[in-house]
Parts: sequence; C-alpha cells; structure tokens
Amino acid sequence: MVFINDKATHLKDVGDAVECLGIPFIGLRYTYSDTRVNSYRPEIADIQWEKSTFNRILSDEEAEDLLETKKPS
Repeated sequence: MVFINDKATHLKDVGDAVECLGIPFIGLRYTYSDTRVNSYRPEIADIQWEKSTFNRILSDEEAEDLLETKKPS
C-alpha cells in the first residue's frame, strides 16, 4: 500500500494497521502546506472573517494593518 498524507500521525496509524496484516506499506508525507500552516495567525484570521465579504476577501497584509491600528499606543 502507498499512502500519502500531510500528517505524520496519520501515516503511522495507517502503517501500523496494514503492516500487522502483513501488507507492505510505503508512507509519504506531503509537506507543501507546512510553511502556511506554521505561519497561521488566528488574530489575522479573525479580522479577515469579520471584515471580508463574498465579493472581496481581506488579504493578510490588510488584516495586519487593521490589527496594528487596534493596538493600544
């Protein structure tokens, strides 16, 4: 079995399950989104959720600007 996933824990779980059945296993971890996931900032997402519309989604940079204006001086 060849299994591709972005989470190492899922690869291990599936690998353990099939190997105990005697099924050969190759697990490949998909890492493309790691940088994006690691740079996720919930406060930016909250502003984007609040200020975006169906016609226009606020960029990270625009949300960052709004976040800066909310900070007390």
